[in-house]
Amino acid sequence: MYIYPAMAKKLFLLLLLAPFLTLAQHTLTGNFTPKEAFNWAILYEIQGTKVQYAKDGRITDGVYTIPLDSTVSKGMYRIVYGLPQELKNFDFMYNGQEDVKFTFSEEKGISFTHSVENKKWQGYQSEMLKIQAKIDTVLKGNAEGHEKIAPLLEWQKETQISYERATDSLMIGSFISASKPYIPASFKDKAAYITGQRNNYFTHVDVTDSTLQNSTFILQKTLGFIKKKEDTDIVASFLKPAPLTYQRFILLQAWETAVSNEQSALANYLSQHHLTPLAKTLEDQALVDRLSLYENLSLGAKAPDFTWEYQENEKLIVQTLHEYNAANYYVVVFWSSSCSHCLGELPKLQKFINHLPKDEYKVIAIGLEDNKYEWKNETYRYPEFQHVLGLGKWENEIGNRYDVSKTPTYFVLDKDKKIVLKPEGLEQLMEKVVVKTAEK
Repeated sequence: MYIYPAMAKKLFLLLLLAPFLTLAQHTLTGNFTPKEAFNWAILYEIQGTKVQYAKDGRITDGVYTIPLDSTVSKGMYRIVYGLPQELKNFDFMYNGQEDVKFTFSEEKGISFTHSVENKKWQGYQSEMLKIQAKIDTVLKGNAEGHEKIAPLLEWQKETQISYERATDSLMIGSFISASKPYIPASFKDKAAYITGQRNNYFTHVDVTDSTLQNSTFILQKTLGFIKKKEDTDIVASFLKPAPLTYQRFILLQAWETAVSNEQSALANYLSQHHLTPLAKTLEDQALVDRLSLYENLSLGAKAPDFTWEYQENEKLIVQTLHEYNAANYYVVVFWSSSCSHCLGELPKLQKFINHLPKDEYKVIAIGLEDNKYEWKNETYRYPEFQHVLGLGKWENEIGNRYDVSKTPTYFVLDKDKKIVLKPEGLEQLMEKVVVKTAEK
């Protein structure tokens, strides 16, 4: 068969490029156990302040395989394997030059069977945790002697140097360098060692390193450091060299963690001293409003004021919450005449309050309504409640001030109208009120 010169040239180029074309395609393979517990997984790329969808695929008979082609660039990735996504996930790194293989179970976690980057990282973490655990064990025994700690510190130092040298040209090198622990030249005593750990916590972390930024490393490092409100000053200072948007991302995650853990004092300190000023600089009014709303509704804060009207001796009276003086405590409940759950709970609330010491608690029932007629009919069932009409329902100003997104929603205020309880529901309200009443 005659091969034309032009065709021969093309075949030669294909043969020449074949090895490179083969190498350009890599594969992510995971073995999930037990296989019947997993059906689907989604691959996301972590890109600094956001997580971007990359690929998804079915887990068949416990095996998950995805091609790491030209659409998958070098970087940090997350696999989500179930719901809720914020819990059912794990991260790994891809350097663009190797296949990635792993085994996973929720009981044992992830273990990499192929990938220099990920295996080195897991090995480093495992060994350094083991050494630190031995140091901590000695310190728990109140050991002050140099002879007990010095060999462990030397072991830690040699391990760190060894891994840094072995990963100098790898993507994981940035993470290993940034993870370098506090290793004093000599051990003085336990107190000095702990102080040194704290003072050097961020020493080796380059907050401007894009590899670190495009991962959860700096975020996890930050969250692991913050224990009290003053810690946020150190974190804010550490973040200063980073772009403002990245600073906002990390500080907002720290704020949300504090909110989730019901650490309102820490959250508000972080907001007032660092996050709100940063949000204003970035002209992020939505975030400024969100932070302000949380602060205004925190435990210990004076509840947002509002007014209502009522008739007394044929005279219209305008009353404000802050000037209202009818009890030692107030249960503010947002409800609606169109809410079946509310109509089931209000009689229970009425019965509960009526069994408490007289005039100890007063219910202020705010009806979020589209019209007043159904609301008015329902109010006659609860003559001992102070009723307030909130027309506009979800757009009502009072509801917005209290960040109400569902009915019923409860707040408990003291006589000074400070928020003392934010119960999740009627059952929790009754439990906490009973405890508070018993304490008196």
